[in-house]
Amino acid sequence: GQTAELYAWAELEPGYILSVEPDTGYLAALKSDLIAWLSMAVLILSLSTFALLIFLIRKFVTRPVSELDHQLELVLHNKLKNIEKPTQKDEIGRLGVKFHDLYEELSHVLEFTRAMSRTDSLTSLPNRVEFSDIAQHRIAKAETNNQQLSFIYVDLDNFKFVNDKYGHDVGDSLLRAFSHKMLKLLEMHQSEQLWMKMFRLSGDEF
Repeated sequence: GQTAELYAWAELEPGYILSVEPDTGYLAALKSDLIAWLSMAVLILSLSTFALLIFLIRKFVTRPVSELDHQLELVLHNKLKNIEKPTQKDEIGRLGVKFHDLYEELSHVLEFTRAMSRTDSLTSLPNRVEFSDIAQHRIAKAETNNQQLSFIYVDLDNFKFVNDKYGHDVGDSLLRAFSHKMLKLLEMHQSEQLWMKMFRLSGDEF
């Protein structure tokens, strides 16, 4: 008729039986202590795991993304030429490398386009846009330093006749040859005291 959860017995001799039954209060105390210890262990493990996840997320996700965003902001405001090329091999690193390479390529294209927009395609001389900017800068500098500045306007006479009689290809060759000769002449007389530059304004105007 035993009802205890933990119960053991053994027959020592015929008619003599030894039975062992733990105290229920002692077992309850042990169970309570075990539950409390396990609960504390689970809480500590959960907090440690959470703290570790936060640390890893900040180190490998949040911080790299924040740094990338900061560098992109500096680039957009012309305070940085380009973002630093990341060295890490994770997804954020690969994304940063793609941003770096893309912006570098766009910068080269923009620089080339800007140069082309200020260069005469036929003679490779600076064009009217470049002349306007440099002239304004040189005039302001001459006024500040009380220096002299001269502009020489050159126009090829009867150039339209060359185009009409011999064709535009010959006219273009003439303009290129004239530009080459003039540049050689300027190089011969260029010095630290004498600054000279040649521009093609339009047509046969230099």
